[in-house]
Amino acid sequence: MDRYTGPVEAGPEVEEFANALDECLSPFLAPAEKKERLLDLPRRYYENALRRLATKKPKRVGGSHDDIDMDIDDADETGSALSADETKRIEGEIQTWDLVRRLLPLRHAALRANPFDEGQHSRGSGDLLRDFLRRNPVAQERHAVLQWLQTNAAAGPDIDTMVEDLQKNADRGDVIAHGWLHTRSKIKLRKSMTGWSKLLECQTPSIAESHLNSDGAPLVTNLDPDAVTRQDRKLEPQDEYFERAIWLGCFEHLRRGSNLEEIRDWCQERTEMWRAVSMSAVLFSSDENQEKIDAAPESLALWRRMCYALARNRVSDQHERAVYGILSGDVSSVESVAKKWDDYLFAHYNALLRTQLDSFILGKCPADVASNLTQSFPVFDSVQFHGNESVEKRLMRSLEAKPTIKDEAQEPTKALQASLIANDTGHHLFQQGLLIELGNPTKSFTAAMVGDELAKHKYFSLDQHDGLRLVTHIYILYLLMEQQDADDNLQTEKQPPNWRFTQECIVGAYAEYLRHASLQELIPLYCSIVEAPRCYKILSQNLIHEKEHDQRLIQLKLVKKAGIDVLQFVQEQANLMYHELTIDLELAHRPPPEIHFRIVDAGRSTSRQGRAIKPDFFGEEEDAIGTKDEHLIRSIEWLALVHEKWPMVLSMGIKAYKYFLTHMHLNAARQLMRRVPFSDILRGLMEQDEAETPQIEDVRFWEDQLERSNILDGKPEQVISDARNFRDLEAIVAALDSLETIASLVILSAEMPATNRKFWASVGDGIKAAKDNMQPLLKGWLVASIAEGDEELSRIRREYLPETILAYISALHFAGTGLSRDNLLESMELATVVAERSSDLTSVFLETKRMTELVEALAACSKALAIATGEKRATGASSKKLREMEPQTTRMSGYHPDHCATPPAPPPKPGSHETSRMATPSGVGSSSSVPPPPPPPPGYGNHGANEPSQLQHVQAADAEAGMQQHQLDVSQPMPDPGAGWLPEMLQDKSPGRHPGQPRAAAGAHARAGRGAPLTDGLARGIDVGAVVKRGTRSAAEWDGRSARGGAVRDAGAAFVGARAGAAVAPAAVGHGPRAGAVFAGGAVSGARARRAGAGAGLSSSFSRPRTA
Repeated sequence: MDRYTGPVEAGPEVEEFANALDECLSPFLAPAEKKERLLDLPRRYYENALRRLATKKPKRVGGSHDDIDMDIDDADETGSALSADETKRIEGEIQTWDLVRRLLPLRHAALRANPFDEGQHSRGSGDLLRDFLRRNPVAQERHAVLQWLQTNAAAGPDIDTMVEDLQKNADRGDVIAHGWLHTRSKIKLRKSMTGWSKLLECQTPSIAESHLNSDGAPLVTNLDPDAVTRQDRKLEPQDEYFERAIWLGCFEHLRRGSNLEEIRDWCQERTEMWRAVSMSAVLFSSDENQEKIDAAPESLALWRRMCYALARNRVSDQHERAVYGILSGDVSSVESVAKKWDDYLFAHYNALLRTQLDSFILGKCPADVASNLTQSFPVFDSVQFHGNESVEKRLMRSLEAKPTIKDEAQEPTKALQASLIANDTGHHLFQQGLLIELGNPTKSFTAAMVGDELAKHKYFSLDQHDGLRLVTHIYILYLLMEQQDADDNLQTEKQPPNWRFTQECIVGAYAEYLRHASLQELIPLYCSIVEAPRCYKILSQNLIHEKEHDQRLIQLKLVKKAGIDVLQFVQEQANLMYHELTIDLELAHRPPPEIHFRIVDAGRSTSRQGRAIKPDFFGEEEDAIGTKDEHLIRSIEWLALVHEKWPMVLSMGIKAYKYFLTHMHLNAARQLMRRVPFSDILRGLMEQDEAETPQIEDVRFWEDQLERSNILDGKPEQVISDARNFRDLEAIVAALDSLETIASLVILSAEMPATNRKFWASVGDGIKAAKDNMQPLLKGWLVASIAEGDEELSRIRREYLPETILAYISALHFAGTGLSRDNLLESMELATVVAERSSDLTSVFLETKRMTELVEALAACSKALAIATGEKRATGASSKKLREMEPQTTRMSGYHPDHCATPPAPPPKPGSHETSRMATPSGVGSSSSVPPPPPPPPGYGNHGANEPSQLQHVQAADAEAGMQQHQLDVSQPMPDPGAGWLPEMLQDKSPGRHPGQPRAAAGAHARAGRGAPLTDGLARGIDVGAVVKRGTRSAAEWDGRSARGGAVRDAGAAFVGARAGAAVAPAAVGHGPRAGAVFAGGAVSGARARRAGAGAGLSSSFSRPRTA
């Protein structure tokens, strides 16, 4: 799911992090070198974050982190200042990477010290602290955490700045030395007033009671450092502030991990060297330059206990007690001045480490001395207080529960740091992955179960991009280090197997962020971290949005470089997109939807266009398709980029077509047809041998292609079936696309004048495209796979094929009335195709009970053909020539109803010898010079140049008949043909008419019931040829079979076809070439004659032939 509403911004650090990671994942690295680079990776990230902060705040960062060489003078002085939140965020990232770079080498060291190794105990370096840390891995980690906390505190304000306010209240100006000035002055004044030269404490009690400070409290009588606690007296208020400032400074030095030299300098500047001496026994400094501890173990143990006693002294200032609390490892005295989460954590880790060190020191003492010290002088035992097992985890939970720091402890950065310290990173990353999974509609069962219990505020949300980057790289780093430890046969922490899957959601979310930041080229690198098949899913979900062909090729190269199987990726991507498309049906356990495809209006046919095709039946917006449909099409495009996957392009394309057609997603089907055409697939296969002609129906052809592509698991039989089905499904979509274009042109034609050549040329192009696209549908469309039991294809054939053919007939009808009647002749040829014995179209119309609609549609075309006057418009290069010839063609074609107000006179009555009054209408020339018939428009028929098509035969015969009709139309006497002028085959042989009965009556009977047997026969599946051959029977026999008339009646000639045409044509040819040709082509010239009112139901084309 796309969880971003738009593009996001990404700083240069995103690419820098990726580049650093890429250097660690090179396949050419030796295992040891790879591990070394991984261990160094946190340092690089840490310095990167420092550099970013230094760019905005050079002074603060430069003074706090001396371990990195940065040229702060080159910082961007003009850059925009960071806000408080941005500063806090970057500082949190700095602290986190600093923590990781300290702990990671300790936890993944090749050899970890064994604390029970006696050999190590016997070899000392003379430095108790160094020996202690070297022998205790747990103490090493705690010391690393303590140093990290000290470094974090060092990034705070300067110590002199912190004590500045207290210094001002001391009322001593800029003088920071020379101790208690105000108290000294008061003591001197007291001695001078009393004339006492000795110590004031030696005065009588009555006089001593009057020795008070300015607040009225008892004043100390000497300036010894312990005078306040020993005498239980006070200093002058100004000196109280000075004393607090001194102890605050000392506490901050200890809290920040200052070394002894720094503390000594600070105290010496204030002439308080005794304080530095009292703190110098055991110091934990933040750097590696630790002072060597060479004092006697007994002295060190006793010194710690004395510091503990001072820390518990309630009389002393809280910062003084906190100083001695740090030195003794006390917790409560240090927590009393703590303000932040770091301060509380420092108090506990300092106590844990000093307790461990004390145990180590007592082990160096004689047994009796150690026993005497522990019994005589109590001290806080932090290890006993927390326990040995899981002390860090319990400590983090206790800090999280403290009201004063609860909110800070549950911040995402602090929660992550706490998990790193407690070595609970795996669980934290699992919870982080759960939070991301909860934002996914298809969330896992685990995420749904624990969703309500998850403290979401403790983890980074998707809109916290820097936090997401931070936690992603920490997950990657810990995952890679665990893999390295496993390779080195080192023991690693076991975690539940389902955690890994949830943790990988973090990488998936980061990959999505990279896509929205337009950094798609980085996605394969991060997906290579994830195990298959999850890596294919993440890769697919993010790369599926790539539209550009060249960018897709680049991505495939990057996928291969990242070590991901390209073939498997494109295959899994296609399967995933198809699964996401069909998952709703599978989850709902619903059957496939019913197909109800109707694009032809249910109304009656019109003379202009038959039954209208619905416009825009694909959809109002051509490119408007669903997101899931688009993704499936794109996945097939990705498949087509990998040559070895062309068989899957066919199979997946068939699945897509099936889904789109059964769910009426026609726009999606059209997009697939245009973007992944079958011709492009063949062209890609034939690039190696362009001279070879593809034989898609030949199994050996596909065997060769599989062998050339080195595809060993492909079966040629399956491939040929897939190729055939892919081509056929593409054909139906192409045909429908052409018909939708025609439907739009039909609507536009109502507003277009007949002289708009550009528009009618586009109509010609559209109808030509429709004819070409319809050809694959007219024979064997999907039949082979349906015979093998593919029910889904059978449903598609039943629902789509009849409706498409009916729409095609409507398109021919419109083109025949708007462009050229040759298009109507095309519909007659379609009738021939349907009537053929080998045709598979009749069965599908009968099965769907739509044969009547087919007959009516063809009858409407037949009627339109009967009243057409010839060529109206032409398309292509010959259109101009045909328009020039139109008047002459009209003249040759005989009567046209528009030429005069009244039709010609009927022929003479039977038995009469009166000269016929049928003559050429006035105004028609009698020249015997007749121009040749116009050539047929290009593009019709699939015959060669030397083999004229059936349509060309019809057109040639039609032109010749017109020439003869022109000769007959010349005004001259016409003898009475008599009762027997028709050929015997076409005479009415019904027993109800005697030879003397007028022919007009027989014609009337024939007109009344002509089409009924044919229509009823087709509806029942009767052989078309047999029905037509009964056309010579009497009109009385045809009467009563049907009440149909008009358009349906005229369908009899339309279905003459290949079988019936031969029975009628010979007789007709003997009485006029035009009549014979029209019947052979399936036209009904008699209908035109009847419309003109010419006699006994037959056209003037059936007049007796002229005698020589």
